[in-house]
Amino acid sequence: MPAAGDTLHIHMPGVLLALLQHEMLNAAMANNVEGILFGERGQQQKAKTTDNSSDEVYSATTVLVSSYACMDPSRRYYDARGAIVPDALAELVNGKEDSVIGMFKWRRNSKLAVGLREAAVYESLQSLQRTGNTQDYILAIFTGSNDEPAISQFDFAFFNRPNQSTPFRKIPTVIANLVESAQIQHQWFAPATPSFSHLSGDRLTARLQKLSTRYVQDHAACLDDSLDILKDAAQKLMESEEELRRLRAKRAGPGTPHDISPSHLVPVSLSPTHPVSGGVGVQLRNPSPDRRMHTDPFQGSPTPSDILKDLDLL
Repeated sequence: MPAAGDTLHIHMPGVLLALLQHEMLNAAMANNVEGILFGERGQQQKAKTTDNSSDEVYSATTVLVSSYACMDPSRRYYDARGAIVPDALAELVNGKEDSVIGMFKWRRNSKLAVGLREAAVYESLQSLQRTGNTQDYILAIFTGSNDEPAISQFDFAFFNRPNQSTPFRKIPTVIANLVESAQIQHQWFAPATPSFSHLSGDRLTARLQKLSTRYVQDHAACLDDSLDILKDAAQKLMESEEELRRLRAKRAGPGTPHDISPSHLVPVSLSPTHPVSGGVGVQLRNPSPDRRMHTDPFQGSPTPSDILKDLDLL
């Protein structure tokens, strides 16, 4: 019986692949080319005869990619945590006749491996679609480089993960309509990237592939808790400042501005009687008015409430 990874494979027209290449290589914001893949799924019952058994039947699933929709960089269909925004996704898939079968992402100068953000978006897309078999959703990673000035290298791979407990696996891909191409003589078309570029033998890479996005969710929850603690501390600070202002106003007494305290006033001019040498006091004929400078450190400064409003925490 074929291996588990061979029971699912991708069929993609060569013209569609060329359109995606043109879209990605000529985009104004090349690092933000991503979107949704559309198509249909089909299952076939196949029989395999071997020396040990005869007519062993197994099911093979084929995912046919028929079209795509690029995301507007200014309006992503997912948020910072990788969760799908339903309104933005509905706007992206509006008018498409085929079903959503997965997503794609274009990156430059990177290996063909699924990142944490891409895995989070993939899982959110699976959980959002309640109709159809979401276990066959695919994730296409496209990459390119311009190491050689005269050559633009382009490569891709399709991935699938039926559930969060298993790592992403590469899916065999068939590129149809390869007229006058050497690849037309082969049943399967494999990306040209060598196997060592995936770092499959690296322990860290193998560990990261098995990690679920729940770690990302735990990190986001920890950040939310920290923001709640910050809000509580800021609220206590505001209450303390208000209590301090109330006590200062009560100490100043009636008729005195609440934001002026005698302890914050210093004289900046001569007093009516200015001592001279010999300790004799001289009375000024026209004493100047008592001018005082306000040295309240809180005057003109933003209150904690203003700071929180600027930080958008209230």
